[in-house]
Amino acid sequence: MRRRALILGVLCLLLLSGCGGGSDSGPTPGPGPGPGPGNPPVQGQSAPIRISISWSARSRGVVAPSSALSAVIRLANAGADGSDYSFTVNRDDNPAAYTQTYTSPDEVPTGSFRLFIDFFAQADGGGSPVALAFSRVTIRNEGEILESFALVGNVASIDVPDQTVPLNQITDIDFTARDVEGTALGITPGSVFISVTGGGDRLRIVNGQVQGIAPGSAEVTASVDGKTDTAVITVVSNAVVFLSPSPASLTVSQSQLFSASVSETANQGITWSVQEAGGGTISPEGVYTAPNASGTYHVVATSQFDPTKSAVVTITVSSNISVAINGATDLLAARGTRQFTATVSGTDNQAVTWSVEGGGANGTITPEGLYTAPNKTGTFTIVAVSQADTTKSATFTVNVGVIVRITPENVTIGIIQRQTFVASVTGTPNTRVNWSVEEGAAGGSITQDGVYTAPATPGTYHVIATSAVDPTKSARATVVVAAGAGEIIIQ
Repeated sequence: MRRRALILGVLCLLLLSGCGGGSDSGPTPGPGPGPGPGNPPVQGQSAPIRISISWSARSRGVVAPSSALSAVIRLANAGADGSDYSFTVNRDDNPAAYTQTYTSPDEVPTGSFRLFIDFFAQADGGGSPVALAFSRVTIRNEGEILESFALVGNVASIDVPDQTVPLNQITDIDFTARDVEGTALGITPGSVFISVTGGGDRLRIVNGQVQGIAPGSAEVTASVDGKTDTAVITVVSNAVVFLSPSPASLTVSQSQLFSASVSETANQGITWSVQEAGGGTISPEGVYTAPNASGTYHVVATSQFDPTKSAVVTITVSSNISVAINGATDLLAARGTRQFTATVSGTDNQAVTWSVEGGGANGTITPEGLYTAPNKTGTFTIVAVSQADTTKSATFTVNVGVIVRITPENVTIGIIQRQTFVASVTGTPNTRVNWSVEEGAAGGSITQDGVYTAPATPGTYHVIATSAVDPTKSARATVVVAAGAGEIIIQ
């Protein structure tokens, strides 16, 4: 694994006067601005940390910042098991100011971390804390200065990020104080004033720290040297929401009672909801009714005690419904009409919703299935959607154009007898047709007025009427020519 050193410049001018007393802990600063430019961290790599500390001239004040004899450098959650990684450095016996670079004894993963530096009055992190500093840093794959720290300077701003605190625990809040150049400043413990400005029933101040007393959100204001910032603090509990049954399988429109319980509290109140719009409904009692559409949906049970805690159940909604459209023919003249019906299997609900793909320009259809073709030729699609399961549908293709019909369609006549045929043409103003006999002269003859003369040879022959405006459209009549001169029989 390639090892690279991250050089983090820490300007620790331990000249800040005053002290924070002998408290064992102080406020925990929060994230500063993002890291500077450089190669982004590569997942799976690690690097040692190199930190330069400028120690001030040694002061004999027991708890003054300049009395610091050691610094504990801590990276939150950078340990191999996700715990904090820290190491301690001591200044030497030289009472004068000097700078020394320290290298961590171990490598840590590359990535972004919260970096804390706590300075103590005694060696090896002993005695009272005399100052602390914080920033969010990124450990990259090459050495670079990501942040500067100073223990002296004028506070130009304070940043308090939105954050969470555990219920019933007393803890510090995260903040960062900076000077006009954006340098993170070391703050003596107890020097930041914290107040709850909203949600006092959920959060309170205890000796400069905060304690969550009820789940929910509160507003906190922190101030130092006249600079203030406000953030939302969310109090979270250890409550867990249990939901059953989970998962669940239902058919369309079927109902299911769900139950939920909440650990760590006597408040068992639940707020029910459905994650997807149109994914069904659920009552305040947890009775879910599936929608009339197959699919995957999610019911959410949210604790009323701690609204940040919830459970989700996945529901698969299915059906055996199928739809079929019953149509007499797929051929229709322009502006012609055709009645369609639909059969829905797998449910007692036979209702369908009719529509035409492409809208009214392609024809119209009534709720009862009566289709009216447009005043143009083409191929159009009729759709019937089951109202019992809107994911199930059927389609029917209608060809709109010129239609030719012959009357009669079937006839039996004797040899050399005559039969008059009539042709009708719809879908065009030009109703003229061209008559012909499919079998040619051997099958008889026909005038352009539709008068057919049977041949002298008995057999089955065919009369054709072809549209004059669209030769691809025609109709066909069957003529059976019988021996003898029997009467004409029209079928």
